[in-house]
Amino acid sequence: MRKALAGVLFVYFVVMSLYSIFRVKVLLVLGYTPTDLVIFNESLSTTIHGAGFFYNHIEGVSHFGVHNSPILLLILPLYKVWPSADLLLVLQTLSVTLAAVPFFKLSKLILKDENAAFAFTLLYLFSPFVLGVLRFDFHAVSLALPFIFLSLYYLEKGEYVKAFLVSLVVLLVREDAGLFPISVGLYLLALNYKRNARWAFLFGAAGVFWIGLSVFVVIPHFSHFHFYNRYTGKVLWRFVVYLVSVSLLSTGFLPLFAGKRMVLLVLPFLELALSNYWAMMAIGDHYQWLFGPLLLVVALYGARRLSRRAFWGSVAVAGVFSLLFSPVFSPLFPHYLNAPYLLASRIDATFKLARILLFR
Repeated sequence: MRKALAGVLFVYFVVMSLYSIFRVKVLLVLGYTPTDLVIFNESLSTTIHGAGFFYNHIEGVSHFGVHNSPILLLILPLYKVWPSADLLLVLQTLSVTLAAVPFFKLSKLILKDENAAFAFTLLYLFSPFVLGVLRFDFHAVSLALPFIFLSLYYLEKGEYVKAFLVSLVVLLVREDAGLFPISVGLYLLALNYKRNARWAFLFGAAGVFWIGLSVFVVIPHFSHFHFYNRYTGKVLWRFVVYLVSVSLLSTGFLPLFAGKRMVLLVLPFLELALSNYWAMMAIGDHYQWLFGPLLLVVALYGARRLSRRAFWGSVAVAGVFSLLFSPVFSPLFPHYLNAPYLLASRIDATFKLARILLFR
């Protein structure tokens, strides 16, 4: 099974790397600029050439004045060797692909069945949430996925020190990554309050400290204004319904059987659901970078409680809807077509793309 997994991951990496690069070229043909990719590419370029510390003209300030993402510093040596936006797309694909390895190990540990773990790993690779992270330009948060699963793998094994240290790596991708250790802390409390109280406090404190440091120190240091204006109390309920529906259908309703372990999803879900910005909940965007992986982990725990027949039935349902939602909500096309209800517009865009490729 490991050889089969290695083969799948190799093909997935090659195909999705080429797809990501091709997608950008298609968007440029369509007259659409992949804004976020430009932001990261220019931020790295200006830093390398001494034209400003992660400065880019789109945000008008250092990118650290918008998001605290120190993991970008680790990319600088690679970018100096290969100064291209293609590098970012390949790195993102590599990160998402490699994340399947700790996810497979975690699945096997939870399900006690290698075949079931392999099936779940395929669900991960074709999850509409994961593909959204992978295919929507480049974002530093994509680099967190292997460490999210590795941290939870160590946690499941009871190796709390390793789990905590790996969770600190997750923090490096962005300020809201602090929600991950906080969620782990709540998760530990829900499982066993008395036994896990000390570790729950440590995880939670790390997350709160990182968010506070980022929002009140780092970001204001690099910018005289703050970008967080997406929480005004106006909830977009229609999009919340879409998010919940796609979440349940693409996981075969398995999270509903996870019991107390669903607490892992509370904070990442609220971050999306309480926003007044529709893209936070648009399937095929990158904003579900934390919610999507945790949803799959919770689904694993739910699957463990089902009979073998019920398990494979749910996996089949999850597979069908994952494949359905992934192309339908694919961000191959411009951002304004990502809204879940604009299926007609997406079909029109498909024909437009076909005409361009065939007759241009």
